[in-house]
Amino acid sequence: MYLESFVLPVPKEHQANSIKGATEMAAIWIELGALSVTEAQADDVPIGEVTSFLRSVQTKPDETAVVAFETFRDHAHRDAVNTAVHAAPCVANVMTLNHVDERRMIWGGFDVVVFV
Repeated sequence: MYLESFVLPVPKEHQANSIKGATEMAAIWIELGALSVTEAQADDVPIGEVTSFLRSVQTKPDETAVVAFETFRDHAHRDAVNTAVHAAPCVANVMTLNHVDERRMIWGGFDVVVFV
């Protein structure tokens, strides 16, 4: 199993749009082959003295952080699905609707070593 994760800042005033956009994006990911999609908004996320989820994406006082995970069969499957997702014309519209600042988004792919 392979996991892709990202953290991004979302303006608090756009949280409703963020949830709507996340729901739309999840449907796209699943339609194009992802095994599962989870997205969550920060709830109990303290600002660390050195680093934290909020510091990692340089949230401003009027922003919160969102973390997401998509699962795939393996790295190659993730790459194929990502290619299809990024080619989908509706994806740019959803990103704009959510006011996503991709410059402050962090992401990465991970080989799953424990899954219970």
